[in-house]
Amino acid sequence: MGELPGPGKAKASGKKTLRDALIETRDTLEQFENLVMMGARPVTIKTLMSLDYSDKEIRNQVRQVSDRLGVQRVHQKGKVVAPNSPDFLKKLIDRYHATVLIGIAKRLDLMQTVVDETYVGALVDIYQTYVSTFRTNVDDARLSFELAIVILAGWQAGDVGTSPCANCGSHFVIRAHDLGSKADCPVCKMHCHPKLDLQELCSSGEESLPDHVFGIPYSARFGS
Repeated sequence: MGELPGPGKAKASGKKTLRDALIETRDTLEQFENLVMMGARPVTIKTLMSLDYSDKEIRNQVRQVSDRLGVQRVHQKGKVVAPNSPDFLKKLIDRYHATVLIGIAKRLDLMQTVVDETYVGALVDIYQTYVSTFRTNVDDARLSFELAIVILAGWQAGDVGTSPCANCGSHFVIRAHDLGSKADCPVCKMHCHPKLDLQELCSSGEESLPDHVFGIPYSARFGS
């Protein structure tokens, strides 16, 4: 995962516990709780919030917050694939979801908050909007919060780009090193736009989206 900036408010000082540091500032505690709600791993929370505490302390605090909020997130095993990996966003449906995610980030001006202390809040807002767009929940969303922030960090770093589709007008996600090469538009394929060979699509083995997603008002066109 690319280096992610964070507000860096909660720093260890003397014998102050992590809990004490968090409750000193309401915004800091709220950020921590929101990240737990989104299913962020302790190491991700540590990075995003620039917490100067041990991994064990952060894990314990995540557990306490989870118990208090009644949240038990299931974290994916293993590392999230990096944007420079050939397996990154390999499936058509993942590129479609990533296209919607970045479209939301553009609409919410994530680039304007990258060095601001509202960055964590912006990430949470973007992910919550993505989840609600597909009428799902954090546990069942196609893109986990962890993968979402890797996609967004890659987009900000230029490792993930967007390419305009001449057929539907959408600006769909494509890996930066694939720019300039021929790539199928995931929006056209998932929405079955007329220029497609639908027989080929149906025999490709790609997963399809639930019927209600086809009612999305072209969330992927935010860049057009």
